[in-house]
Amino acid sequence: MQDMKKIYIFLSCCPVLVVVLVFFLILMVCSSSSSDSSAVPVGDIMEFNAPFKMGVNYTITSPYGSRKDPFTGEESFHSGIDLAAPVGTEIVASASGTVYKTGYEENGLGNYVKLEHTVSGIKYYTAYGHMSDNSIVVSEGQIVTQGQKLGIIGMSGRATGVHVHFMLMTPNCTYNSSDLKDPQMIIDNDLARRNKYKLPTIQPRPTYGVTK
Repeated sequence: MQDMKKIYIFLSCCPVLVVVLVFFLILMVCSSSSSDSSAVPVGDIMEFNAPFKMGVNYTITSPYGSRKDPFTGEESFHSGIDLAAPVGTEIVASASGTVYKTGYEENGLGNYVKLEHTVSGIKYYTAYGHMSDNSIVVSEGQIVTQGQKLGIIGMSGRATGVHVHFMLMTPNCTYNSSDLKDPQMIIDNDLARRNKYKLPTIQPRPTYGVTK
């Protein structure tokens, strides 16, 4: 009791200190309540590229987050970002890592590959869905490098067109909202890199006149 009285007397004599403490408590509460679990996580995501080779042109057909389901028309949550590219385009590893899982989801990703990555000490997972049948060329446990072929773009599973469903997760490889992250920043950075990249110019072979 004596200690509590001393603290009360001290605080009563230092109203400025009380105001400062209350201010910091408010800041802490606001910070925790405004955190978004789906925001891009900490770590160097500049290590990741889009799941296509540099010379491939692609478009975003459906972003991450809330959208109208293309099958039902109802509001739903989209767990990744859909990227469309020409038929036959290779799907490649967004970053170096290990093949975590491959498989097939009839009502979901169709033919898919999931990779595990460690970047700046943080564990990430990427997933690549809707690949063409019999096109996956990697196996579980295999180490892959950035840009290495995983399969071919397709529309297997629950898809309305040819594209890859690209997902980013941390720290666990699940469909839980707390683990799903928006890969939009990866795509933005990748598109910026591609704008600086130019395909090598192929000079036409010289033609020579036919001499008689």
